Amino acid sequence: MKKQISITESQILINVAGNIYREDAFFLKKELFRYLNEKKYNICIIDMSSISYIDAAGLGTLVVVNNRFHHLGIKIVILGLKGIFKELFQLTQMEKIFEIM
Repeated sequence: MKKQISITESQILINVAGNIYREDAFFLKKELFRYLNEKKYNICIIDMSSISYIDAAGLGTLVVVNNRFHHLGIKIVILGLKGIFKELFQLTQMEKIFEIM
């Protein structure tokens, strides 16, 4: 997985690309939680338009991150889901958990 994280005063923007496996998801979660200790953000945008694969651990990590962020009043938005990934979010009903754009 390749990732690029951009931070502004009120938002976190994450661009992820490639395959998201358990190890990648663990490090992404760890890095995101680190930002929570530094500053107050209103929104976290995750651009998934360039992913090629995500395993169950990756999906589970998104749910864990969403729960933690939601508890702190931070909204998570998922961008760029298409094809099988969009279907996966629909089948697992994750589109009810996340705002999908």
